[in-house]
Amino acid sequence: SKLAQERAPQHVTVTVDEMDKFRSAATDGLALRAGVLVDKPAEGAQEFRGKRMLRLAADCVERESGKSTRNMNDEELVREALTGTGAFPGILSNVANKSMTQAYQTAPTTYQLWTASGSNSDFKDATRYRLGEADELEKVGQNGEFKAGEISEGSVKTSVATYGKTFSLTRQAIVNDDMGALKTMPSIYGAAARRMVNKMVYKILADNPTIEGKNLFSKDHNNLQAVDIS
Repeated sequence: SKLAQERAPQHVTVTVDEMDKFRSAATDGLALRAGVLVDKPAEGAQEFRGKRMLRLAADCVERESGKSTRNMNDEELVREALTGTGAFPGILSNVANKSMTQAYQTAPTTYQLWTASGSNSDFKDATRYRLGEADELEKVGQNGEFKAGEISEGSVKTSVATYGKTFSLTRQAIVNDDMGALKTMPSIYGAAARRMVNKMVYKILADNPTIEGKNLFSKDHNNLQAVDIS
């Protein structure tokens, strides 16, 4: 009948581009709600800033599958959202990554003030070459002759290792709309990772490793200084 046709559910086709925009806006909106700083929120982020996680989960399910979530209880809704094609878990993961990155970058450490960063192309040992200090300049005589200087070269071995831990957001936290868990747990691990790097760098100094055939701190490297503690 005509009435039945009017009441028939209408399936909305969501394009990939629209889903990308939705994920970006939902991620930034949820991040802002959790208290994570977002420099340039995606367009539409404010629309998601007031949504509970359950409502966002329902939005993801309906956009991706076209299913109605009206008759689903909380447990069914969360299960459907977490086992779908990935929009809801991806949004939660993106928010967690933003929180973790922010905590990592702002953790109070000092190693970065006097060390340099680099990269290895794989997990094999790599050799790093460095130039030593230049010898002192000499006064130029009346004939204008410049003497050739010398700069020594040294090398050390570097390697890459992987460190990590896993953590998860429980279904109960999602149902209870626990924004603290969404922000705090990743930020704790982010700050811990930065502190671990700081600790590892200073442990290298404390262990006094062999550099260019000699201990890092040694008479040969001319970097020892007597300290009067009397």
